[in-house]
Amino acid sequence: MSKRPTKSIRGRAVPMSKSDYQYRKPMNTEENIKLEIFSWAQGSKKNWITVGHTANILPSGVYKISMNDDGSFSYTEKDIKTDDLLTFKNSQCDILLNEIDNFWKYEADFKKRGYLQRNGYLLYGPPGSGKTAITEQITSTFVKNDGIAFICDVDPEEFSDGLQWFRRYEPERRILCLFEDIDSIITRYGDSSLLSCLDGENQISRVINVATTNYPENLDKRIINRPRRFSRIIKVGFPSSDIRESYFINKLKISKSEVKKWVDASDNFSFAACADLVIYVKCLHYSFDDSVKIITDTLTHKASSSEFKTED
Repeated sequence: MSKRPTKSIRGRAVPMSKSDYQYRKPMNTEENIKLEIFSWAQGSKKNWITVGHTANILPSGVYKISMNDDGSFSYTEKDIKTDDLLTFKNSQCDILLNEIDNFWKYEADFKKRGYLQRNGYLLYGPPGSGKTAITEQITSTFVKNDGIAFICDVDPEEFSDGLQWFRRYEPERRILCLFEDIDSIITRYGDSSLLSCLDGENQISRVINVATTNYPENLDKRIINRPRRFSRIIKVGFPSSDIRESYFINKLKISKSEVKKWVDASDNFSFAACADLVIYVKCLHYSFDDSVKIITDTLTHKASSSEFKTED
């Protein structure tokens, strides 16, 4: 059995008590008792509690915000597992990444003229056009550069309060706020709650908002046509032939001459459909022609319960 750690008192080694440190017994009883480093936090005037693994700043990552019972906020890191993220030269994603990178260089100009340094992008387009892929690429790059990304999946007013709480402790940190399927957020919580989050009285600086939607026509003009809420409204269409060519060359490791049939066959394919084409042919070992037919049928066929009806 492992000996309890000791502390020095007047030159003598004295066993530490449980009040001196926090310990836990591992599942494997043959392992030594593992020590955890703790700090003291004042819960009330005369009440102190131990807290573990404190940090001066929140580690870079993607987080969800939730309000605690006492009105404080918790930030839960979200694991994002995606396919390999690709950036194509002169693509919408590449242009946006450069624009966002330049945006952070202009802090002094915003301060000089008394503006909060914030910007917003609303990406719209059909399902599978690549909106999520662009958002993931922006987020990945942002986090790698020591930024913090927050996903809005609660009431936007609560989300805004959580941002304010975060700013109390990290006043200068760059923040990326993600509003995926913003029309669904409005349907669930109402547009007034979202408007308050986007440009209400509790606004903070050094923030970029990125939202996506498949249905821009469902958004109130107060959201889609109001500068400073979303400064850029960007249509994300299906990938061009040049981008599809780059995509297939990267995934298949083939030459330009070999990739031509892939590009020709994938006209009007979304990124998701292009990925499916590679998977069907290279992972599931379907023939190329059968794979194209399966995907084309999936894209054009509209399933309906009327197919079940038979004549009496």
